[in-house]
Amino acid sequence: MYYLRDGLAEIGRPRLGRYLSFTFAMLCLLSALGSGCMFQTTQAYIAIQTIAPVPIWIFGPAVAGLVGIVILGGIRRVGSVASMLVPLMSGIYLLAAGWVLLHNFGAFPQAFSAIAQGVMSPAAAVSGGAIGVMVQGLRRAAFSNEAGLGSSAMAHVAARTTYSVREGFVALLEPMIDTVLICNLTAFVILTTGSHTLGLSGIEITIAAFRSNLSWFPSILAIATMLFAFSTAIAWSYYGEQCWSYLIGGRWIRLYRMLFVVATFLGCFGQDLVTIVDFSDMMFFAMAFPNVIGCVLLSGKVSRDLRHYWTNNALSGHRP
Repeated sequence: MYYLRDGLAEIGRPRLGRYLSFTFAMLCLLSALGSGCMFQTTQAYIAIQTIAPVPIWIFGPAVAGLVGIVILGGIRRVGSVASMLVPLMSGIYLLAAGWVLLHNFGAFPQAFSAIAQGVMSPAAAVSGGAIGVMVQGLRRAAFSNEAGLGSSAMAHVAARTTYSVREGFVALLEPMIDTVLICNLTAFVILTTGSHTLGLSGIEITIAAFRSNLSWFPSILAIATMLFAFSTAIAWSYYGEQCWSYLIGGRWIRLYRMLFVVATFLGCFGQDLVTIVDFSDMMFFAMAFPNVIGCVLLSGKVSRDLRHYWTNNALSGHRP
C-alpha cells in the first residue's frame, strides 16, 4: 500500500495511488482475518482429527492461544518462530515425498495419463478444457505462494538488507520452492498412490496418499500441517496488522490482534471447505488487481533499480 501510494505519486498519479493503496489495504485486511487464518485452522483441525479425536472446544482455544502469544510479541517473534518451523517441516515433507515417489516409481506413466485425461476429458471440455485447467491451476498456485498478491512484500520489507533488489532475488525463490517443488511433489504422491480416487477432500487426500506407503507418516504429517497452518497464520497476522496501521494509524493495534485471535478460533468450526476456498480465491484475486496495476505502472523503476544493482554490485564480484 505504501509503494502504491508513494510510487504512483512520483510518476504523477497521486489520486490513483491513494485509491489503489486504500483498496489493497482493505482487501488484505479482510483476507488476513478470513482466509489468512480461518482456512489454516480448518485444515489443521481436520488433519489432527485423523490421528486423535481432539474435541474442538480444546483444539480451538489452544491454537488461538498459541497464535495470540506469538503475535503479541511483534514481527521479531513472528520471524523467529517461522524461521525455525518452516525449514524443518519442509525438509521432513520433502524426504517423505521422495520416499513415496521412489516406492511408486512404476506408477508415473499412470500419473501422467491421469493428468492428460483430466485435461482432455469431456468433463474438462465442459469446464473450459485446457484453459479451464490453467485457470484452476492459477487459482491454486496463487493460494499456495501468493505470487502477485503483494502480501509477501510486507514480510520482505522488514528484512535487514543493504540492497532491496537483493531481497527481491530471495522473494523469487518462494514460488519455486513452494509451488514448483513441494506442490508438484504432492500432486505426484497423490496420483501415484491413487488416493485421489477415494472420494476424499482437502488434506485427507494427502494423508491417505502418504499412509499407503508410510503407515506412521500421517501422524507426522498431521503435526506438520498444524505447524504449517500456525506459521502461515502468524505471517498473515503481520500482514493484516500492517494494513490496519495504514488505514487507521497505530491506534487499536491490540484490538486487531484480538480480532485475529477470535478469527483463528472460529476457523476451527468452518468445515465447509468449498465456501472457505471460494472466499479465499475471491479475496486473493481482488488483492492482486491493484497490486498488478501498480507493478505494471512502476515496472520502469524496478528495471532501473535492477540495472543499477547489477552494474554496481553483482558484476563487480558481489553476487546476490
